[in-house]
Parts: sequence; structure tokens; C-alpha cells
Amino acid sequence: MNRDAYFDAPALSNSAMKDLAISPYRYWYHWLNPDRPARPSTPEMTFGSALHCKALEPDQFTARYAPALDASLIDGCLVTVADLRTWADSHGFKLKGNLKAELIAQVQAATPDVPIFDVLQARHAEETASKTTLKQADWARVLSCAAALQREPKFTELMRCGEAEYPMFATDPELGVPLKARMDWASDVVTLDLKTFSQQRGASIDKTVTNAIWYEGYYIQAYFYSFIRSLQPGFSRPGIAALAPPFILAFVESEEPHEVRLRVLRPKAGGEVNMLWERARLQVRGLIRLYAHYWETFGTSPWRESRDLEDLCDEEFPQIAYGI
Repeated sequence: MNRDAYFDAPALSNSAMKDLAISPYRYWYHWLNPDRPARPSTPEMTFGSALHCKALEPDQFTARYAPALDASLIDGCLVTVADLRTWADSHGFKLKGNLKAELIAQVQAATPDVPIFDVLQARHAEETASKTTLKQADWARVLSCAAALQREPKFTELMRCGEAEYPMFATDPELGVPLKARMDWASDVVTLDLKTFSQQRGASIDKTVTNAIWYEGYYIQAYFYSFIRSLQPGFSRPGIAALAPPFILAFVESEEPHEVRLRVLRPKAGGEVNMLWERARLQVRGLIRLYAHYWETFGTSPWRESRDLEDLCDEEFPQIAYGI
């Protein structure tokens, strides 16, 4: 299934649950609204997609992505009108006219193979029309991040068998809510999701990764994907997420030195119930119930309820305790 078909399929996904957790109306606006605006792709999203391709589908990378041309990396490249005139002067003739296209044509007539950036750029754009172009710096970062992942023996071991960008669909057995997930990597023994991170505020790498898991809600995604996997055909006890293959978060630092961390969320830790797993389970169940309630109440109409006056209470403002 291609990406567009997956995203158009009506079902509750991890990304959609994030909006639902903010508010039901936000969920409706971005996911059910027939006039919903397209979500623009950011440079970070483009970088992440390219890294996923290079790390998880390396044989597809050069078919989908290409580096942008950089004149500074091309010996003797003529970029500006001044460059063209200087080159002509050094070769004993004067250029006529002021239009850049005219000057380029005269230089090419004199020496067809001289590197002119406008000409190279047009040719490059034609050759890579079907590809996503990355700036040279981002291209280098993608290659470096992927290489860092490949240097980790455990990561390469997990990549020996499985499939990238694997879509899975299921129906919640209790409430009948349609669910979906697009696994970065899925095999019989593991589900893996690739994440990038940036070290911040002097925190250690391990603390930075832990903060990302908590504040970005990656632990919720880990449980949700495990739950969907447990509902696939072949499981003896459908819906028991603890029986699904382990969910691994593979983190790679987006800047040098591209440190790597691998984290796995399990239902038990040290023989005891893992409270992070249990918290994720309760949050996922709560969001699925919330979805079911609003779908039954509003259907495809805006998920918006009338609001009444609400009193402000001290306990809602912990800042008061600090005199802020």
C-alpha cells in the first residue's frame, strides 16, 4: 500500500491520537474535516523521511532522493554575470548584451563544456524531476546518520529480516474503533521505529532520549503499535499487547557525532509490572474510548460541544505556590 492510500484510510492512528489528546475538535479539524488544510512538509520532515529510506530501504534511496547542486563544489563554475564576463575577458573576447541567458549562450558557443551553474542546474532538475532534492548538508547528514546506525551490531541484526513501511489495520475488539499503524520496520520478532534527536541544554544523551520518550509520547506509540500487532491474524489471544513482538525505539542523533541509543518497552521490568507500559495502556484505552464516544455522538460532523462558564481554581495553577 502506498503512503497516500494508507493516510486516506479512515482509522485512528498514532499521529491522529496526538491531536485527539489535545482536543476532539482538533482531531476532527485535521482528520475528518472535508475542507481540512493540507499539512505542509517541513525541512525536518523531509530529512526524517530521507533518513528512514536510507536506513531502512537503502536500495530505494538514490531512486527517491538526490543531492542539490552546490556551485562551490564544482571547479571553475560560473555563477554570476560577473563570472561570465570575467571568464570571457580571460579568454580574449567580450560578451555582448546584458541578459544572462544571452551571455551564457555566447560562452557556450565559445566553449561548450565550460561549467555554468544555470545550465547544470537546469539539467540536474530535469534528471531528478521525480526525486526529492536535499541540500548538500542534509544529504551528508542523512548518510552519516545511516552509517552510525549501521555501526551498531544490534541494529544491523534487527534489520536482517523484515519489511519497511509496513501498514497494519485492526478493529478494537471492545469498541469497534478502526485502528491503523504504519510500522517503520516489522518482522516476526520485532517492531522498530526510527527516531532522530538533538542533544539540548547540557543533558546527557541518555537523559535527552528519555525526555523525548516521555514528552513526545513515544511510549504511547510503542504500546499502540504493539496493541495493533496483537490484533493481527495468527495471535492466540487477540488484543493482548504484551504478547506482540517487542517494540524498539532506535534513536540517532541528527547532528554529529550521531550517537545511537536503542530502547525497548516491555510490559514487565525486573519481574514487576512496567508502570510506563501500564500508563501507555490506560492512555491508549482512554483515547480509543474518547474516539468512540465522539464518533457515536457527532459522526463526521464537527466534534465540537457548547461550552459553559468554568470557575478558575487555585489547584489548577501550581505557579501560585512559587509566587510567579
